[in-house]
Amino acid sequence: MSDEICTYQTPDGKFFCQRKVLNSRRPGSIGNNFCRYHNGGIEQNTFDKLIEQKDGDWFGFEFGSDICIKIIGKEIDFPINLNFADIHEIQISESTFRENFLIEDAHIRGSCKLSGKSKFCKNASFQRSIFDAGFRVQRIEFSEKPNFSFCEFKGAFLTNDSFSAGVDLSNTIFHESVRFDSTRDITIQAESVSVSIVAGSVTLTVSHNNEKWYSLVRRKAIALQRSIFAFFILGFKRIRSFLNEIFRKVNKKYHVSVKKFKAKYIREVEGVRYSLAGEVNFRYVTFLKPERVILRKIDMSCSNVEHTDFRGIKLVDVKWPKYGREILGGILKRNAIFDELQIMSSNDFVNQAYLSPMLESQYRNLRMAMEENKDFISASDFYIGEMENKLRQRGFWGRHFSILSLYGFVSKFATRPARCIFTFFALAVLYAIGSSLLIEHFDLFWQWLLDAFSLMTLRQSHNSLDLDGAHEVLDLLCRIIGPVMVALTALSIRNQVKRN
Repeated sequence: MSDEICTYQTPDGKFFCQRKVLNSRRPGSIGNNFCRYHNGGIEQNTFDKLIEQKDGDWFGFEFGSDICIKIIGKEIDFPINLNFADIHEIQISESTFRENFLIEDAHIRGSCKLSGKSKFCKNASFQRSIFDAGFRVQRIEFSEKPNFSFCEFKGAFLTNDSFSAGVDLSNTIFHESVRFDSTRDITIQAESVSVSIVAGSVTLTVSHNNEKWYSLVRRKAIALQRSIFAFFILGFKRIRSFLNEIFRKVNKKYHVSVKKFKAKYIREVEGVRYSLAGEVNFRYVTFLKPERVILRKIDMSCSNVEHTDFRGIKLVDVKWPKYGREILGGILKRNAIFDELQIMSSNDFVNQAYLSPMLESQYRNLRMAMEENKDFISASDFYIGEMENKLRQRGFWGRHFSILSLYGFVSKFATRPARCIFTFFALAVLYAIGSSLLIEHFDLFWQWLLDAFSLMTLRQSHNSLDLDGAHEVLDLLCRIIGPVMVALTALSIRNQVKRN
């Protein structure tokens, strides 16, 4: 039997084991001989020996309940292939994989933990695999975008600062809680104690002080010398600070307004990394328990979210791409989804109209999710995207000359108070100009402007008492449009500050 070849093959028929049969026939099998790796006979020492021999062809291996794929502190320079394998548990920490790492169509019955600053230099794929227990990825560096498409996670899913190169999560199903989080490293040095805080956990390392007495005296003397030197240069620093005070005030006034706008759209905190970054495929993702899903500090700037339901999910400090015209440094841009940026960059109006219903539905879903999270400013941005894609589905006249398009032009669908106020004053100026042209007398321009405000706020104006004809029609339009703009301004402010 030792000369026979293992007859195991993958369901797709693309892989044959070709190892020599060392065990008897697999229990319950008829007419098939399997090697010990495919007959449930693999042991922990056997698995370790395979790593020593740089044998990574582990297609269809069946690991017993007492076997754990544990790779800690190693550098693997050969490809690993666990496709169609039946695995009990995976633990990978502080290891580097120089070649491909594949776990496709596999079944992981226990927990799967990838942590400890491990690095995958090439392709890492987990397609169509099933994870019965918890899955945790913490501080892992993927050089290429990992692939989790069509996976099924039946346990909790947690990731911290691992997908900076992007990730493919299309058609993935999450049964339990999901959390995408970021990390921040803080190191505090005090004597011989080093405290490192990573993702909320605290690690305290204390090294005992075994210095000689003369070394301690020398260190204290150096510290005293530095203190004296700092005392003498303190006066120079204060004089320099005083001379630069005027320049600082002028410079501060110049930059403070720019920083306020950037603080809302560009958030860069030292030491904080987004859990998701790069190109992310988030299409057709299913969360079976959305109330247990947390997406915190993730970068969705290059993420496709087509047909993914975000309702019921807790979204905290999510970075979305910006869409709009480049005016005043982009401060008028709104939050958007990457799918719209890709579609609108094509300049294919037929394709834009065809895909607009999908974008409208996705924006509506995100708007409802943001309203559930009480983030009404972001919800307003997604409401604008929903309404703009509704307009794109209409023809030329409906897109540019309908009530809905006018509603968007004057108030951005009752979400921008500044635009409503600007439109209100612009209409008042137009009324003053029109009145001056009708009577051919521009010396009373400021009087006409005050009268416009009186008309638009439904106060009495002497113009309507003395003039008729075209000017009476102009007064009537101001009396109609003015209260509407006041109402839209109040509604826009309400949408920005409401807290319920």
